[in-house]
Amino acid sequence: MRRSRFLGCLLLRLLVAVLSIGAVTLAAGIPAVTASVFTSQASLWKVDTVQPLPSGENTAFGPFPYDPTVFIGVNDQSFHGVSCVSSSFCVMVGSAFFPPNPNTGQQGVYAVVETYNGSKWSLVSIPEPSGVSSSDYNGLDGVSCISTTFCVAVGTTYGSIALTSKPSFVDTLIEVYNGSSWSVLSSPDVGGTNSYLNGVSCVTTTFCVAVGFSGRVANFKPIIEVYNGRVWAMTTGPVQAGSSQLFSVSCVSVTFCAAVGINENAAGIEPMMETYNGRDWSLTPAQGTPSGYELFSVSCTSTTFCVAVGFSQSTSHWQSVIEVYKGCSWEVASTPNVMGLLRNYLFGVSCASSTSCVADGPLLSEGSFIETYNGNAWSVEPVTSFAKTKNPGYTVGVSCPSVSFCVLSGVAGGTGANANASEPFAMQASGDVTGSPVVPPPGGTGYYETAADGGIFSFGAAHYYGSMGGKPLNAPIVAMATTFHGLGYWLGAADGGVFAYGNAGFFGSMGGRHLNKPVVGMSPTPGQQGYWLVASDGGIFSFGDAVFHGSMGGRPLKAPVEAMSSDYCTGGYWLVASDGGMFSFHAPFYGSMGGRHLNAPIAAMAPTPDGKGYWLVASDGGVFAFGDARFYGSMGGRHLNAPIVGIATTPNGKGYWLVASDGGVFAFGDARFFGSMGGHTLDAPVFSMAPTP
Repeated sequence: MRRSRFLGCLLLRLLVAVLSIGAVTLAAGIPAVTASVFTSQASLWKVDTVQPLPSGENTAFGPFPYDPTVFIGVNDQSFHGVSCVSSSFCVMVGSAFFPPNPNTGQQGVYAVVETYNGSKWSLVSIPEPSGVSSSDYNGLDGVSCISTTFCVAVGTTYGSIALTSKPSFVDTLIEVYNGSSWSVLSSPDVGGTNSYLNGVSCVTTTFCVAVGFSGRVANFKPIIEVYNGRVWAMTTGPVQAGSSQLFSVSCVSVTFCAAVGINENAAGIEPMMETYNGRDWSLTPAQGTPSGYELFSVSCTSTTFCVAVGFSQSTSHWQSVIEVYKGCSWEVASTPNVMGLLRNYLFGVSCASSTSCVADGPLLSEGSFIETYNGNAWSVEPVTSFAKTKNPGYTVGVSCPSVSFCVLSGVAGGTGANANASEPFAMQASGDVTGSPVVPPPGGTGYYETAADGGIFSFGAAHYYGSMGGKPLNAPIVAMATTFHGLGYWLGAADGGVFAYGNAGFFGSMGGRHLNKPVVGMSPTPGQQGYWLVASDGGIFSFGDAVFHGSMGGRPLKAPVEAMSSDYCTGGYWLVASDGGMFSFHAPFYGSMGGRHLNAPIAAMAPTPDGKGYWLVASDGGVFAFGDARFYGSMGGRHLNAPIVGIATTPNGKGYWLVASDGGVFAFGDARFFGSMGGHTLDAPVFSMAPTP
């Protein structure tokens, strides 16, 4: 079975359809359409029936070019893409198939669009590409809406799909909605071959990106098209050896997009991930990823958080796969599957935030397979299957404009004598939906301060999970680190003791063991399944999945090490000494203050989110930026009541906070001030701070 997707026929091939370049065969049996709308806060799935296309002879076909003398009924409707801007405006796109007329032999496939107004779904009129005939195939796979007055849908248009004919052309199809009507936009194609579009993402009315592929089976090449508000233009991206296809794209700004797909070569199948930085597209490496799986959808909420979903396959089973992007590379997430079933697919994903995602696909042959993410773990949503249908229904698209509202789009089979005819269908979850997304802690940003006695002070969105305050300690707390999603943290003591709270795991410590010098800092690994501790002599201690890449232990130092940070891109780390000297281990060196005059010793450091730079801060509040780290201001040369002891950066790296030992906080760039312990009585001085995501 070729891994190709012609107009959403990836969905059809899983159940009843096979498409090939030489001939197009569309079997009946997946009629009627459903869209599931759920509210996660109420842990309740509510299913809406989508308005079906009419079936039977002599039926008015409304806005569609339906001619009952040519077409008899519609017996294949499927919705592939969905996009919501709110709980009162959604758009679904797909295609409807008319079987061959027994008298004329003619058939047709038309693009279809439905809109949701908060209470019901309605078919809307859309134009077909000019120059097409009743035997053409026009379908939409992806849609992106940024408002109620701007949506873009993409797909493909075929020519001459008669069962005995080869397509005379296969071109891209793009349609735009202006708030009142849809219109076809001119889109480029790769000359001399077939061109397909599968996914689209818009940030503004003047910036959209569509992805797909061109070529012939076993020799596909990815294509990327960009819209500037006036025209679509083909752009270039990296090409891998083999047959490559892009299926989905997600953009969070005009300077960041992620696209996913597959590449098939002599060695087998592998996922394909690309990112855009505002200038160029580049292949993004994966860390620890298995081979033999495909990615079909991606959703990003920031430049440091994306989720991609798909499935892996072997001779015995098909299992869901979820990858998470953290600003540098992709990592495979732990994902559950429905035990006892050999086919667990994921085709769609949508994240409303970094702690709320929904993914869906077919759970063949039981119905819809849905997984939810609450910022800590993925869980399977116990959704009722379409047990009464000839062909179990399933969903393949999802859009979540908020943490409390999502729409799932897909198909449902008919029943009884109408098993191969279009009919409305509704489903309801059986019992309590216990796997719905957990409402995350309050959004926004915030930070923690930690004191030498283990006391924790949380501000803004920072959630308190516990502390060592008021408890006996063998040595003072000197460092703190938060988990990736801000749902937990670690504290490190000078004797190497480690204390874990929230979803932070304990992977070991140096507590109770001999140290040549006290611990002064700690940093977690990219996978959050381990951490490093660093001593003032530069010695490194690795726990969990932390890899030892070297240290300054046993080597002469001009000044003691004061802090460390891990590089999420390389899995390495940096050490900084009080004289500003930097030591890089499996991490890039961007410069230092070593050998340069300092008014005060360096006290702490923090890396940029993309790992391509870092900041150093001195005890007098002076800030030094290296690599792509930008200088947003400092307290250098200004009066301080107490020395600066820590620095934390905002999630996008466009600002930072400084904290003093008396708990005072100073905000720069886009960092917001959420409060501090400055001016409050403290039982012990503050030693460090850490940000929330």
